[in-house]
Amino acid sequence: MFADNERISWIQMERQFALAYLGPVVLWTGTGLSGRTGLCSILLGTIFLCVWVFFLLRQVHVYRYPEKYWGRGMSRIIAGIYQIYLILTASWMIAQISEIITEYFVQGISVWVAAGILTLVSLGGSQNVQARGRFAETAWPVVCLLVGGMFFLAAFQIEPEMWKAAEDSYSIWRLEEGKEILWGMGWFLTMFLGASLIPFLVIQVAPKGGHAGSLFRTIGRIGLWQGAIVLILLGTFGKNGAKALKYPMLDLMAGVRLPGGFIRRIDLIFLTIILFALIFSLGSLFFYSKYIWQRVGLCRGRGIAVILSFLLGTSPFGRNVFTAEYPRLMLCIFLPFFLILTVCNAFLRRKS
Repeated sequence: MFADNERISWIQMERQFALAYLGPVVLWTGTGLSGRTGLCSILLGTIFLCVWVFFLLRQVHVYRYPEKYWGRGMSRIIAGIYQIYLILTASWMIAQISEIITEYFVQGISVWVAAGILTLVSLGGSQNVQARGRFAETAWPVVCLLVGGMFFLAAFQIEPEMWKAAEDSYSIWRLEEGKEILWGMGWFLTMFLGASLIPFLVIQVAPKGGHAGSLFRTIGRIGLWQGAIVLILLGTFGKNGAKALKYPMLDLMAGVRLPGGFIRRIDLIFLTIILFALIFSLGSLFFYSKYIWQRVGLCRGRGIAVILSFLLGTSPFGRNVFTAEYPRLMLCIFLPFFLILTVCNAFLRRKS
């Protein structure tokens, strides 16, 4: 499908993956994972995700030639299910990001205008394989350095008494904590459900562009970032304080001050960087919406997916009902489907 000069390197693929997940991880980790149970969920979820990605990497040939293994009709049905996942996720992100824009950046602006600008900007970053790879390769070190530096400043707000109080409340393990860990692990995997797209990303990587081990290191680093977020929030807001906040990391950054006080609104700088990462994530969803159709021999563009995502993300139904049910929809329907698909692909690959 792509010529050799249209491939990307492993490091470009690795940084695309990291940049696409930075925004969601930073904004929403604290709302679903907290305390000791949250750390355990992150650890178990990271291990499970690495195992899942290991099997996905062994099935790249199935994704490269889907009609050979599934047949034309079934491969297009599977591609259609991927499209539904991409549209629902893109619409959820449009609803969430446009809300952030109207609440923190341009108050009073129409949600339709904010979502329209957001969609157009994200489309500009979803055009070409190599352009996306070079952009992520250049942008990730700068974004990582800035966000990491802000995390370092936020760590000075930690109150050891909060950690001690949380440790005292976890004196013994209880059955309820085990259930909470399993629920948190499911929430973690739902957050990283886009990992099911990794084989499509690997197809675009040059054969001599590096090694797949870099992807596992990236997953491990993201897990460490999430663990650091949980620990900082625990030490700042207490055991359950972060769960009561809509965007706990933004509330945390609102109290961060640089020595000398020459920058007063660290939270707005932090949110700008995260918004930049979220726009890249949305552009990735639109890019693969077109790319997956191409893998099954259909020359459809992204137009329908973009329009549906925009309408779902801006309509009253999408914003009030669908966005609230999105995590449960991903956990109960799409996560089992993609796991079952991985097992079926392994069986077909072995049989072939």
